[in-house]
Amino acid sequence: MKNYVEYTYRCSDNSYVQTKVFQFPKISENNLSKIIGFGDWSNSSNGKQTLNLLQKYIKDSDLLTWLGDMAYDLYVNSGKVGNDFFAQPIFSEIPIQVYLFI
Repeated sequence: MKNYVEYTYRCSDNSYVQTKVFQFPKISENNLSKIIGFGDWSNSSNGKQTLNLLQKYIKDSDLLTWLGDMAYDLYVNSGKVGNDFFAQPIFSEIPIQVYLFI
């Protein structure tokens, strides 16, 4: 990313449903980005603790980096579990970069 440039993006699926436009804050030499890195998030009770912590800190952050180990049951019920998981408001409040290790 270049200094002083505002980047915008939106997400869509194959049916061309699009989200609102999101933007990264302008970065300058004096403006440090605040990034949260985390991993191993699931639908379990421990996952709810992770969600609570993320919701607490994302208001002061610019980006989440999710270092793999996401919920292993996203495929259950023809993907409904995964759809419900990713429909949480946090996924539309801050840019998220997901790392998948295969």
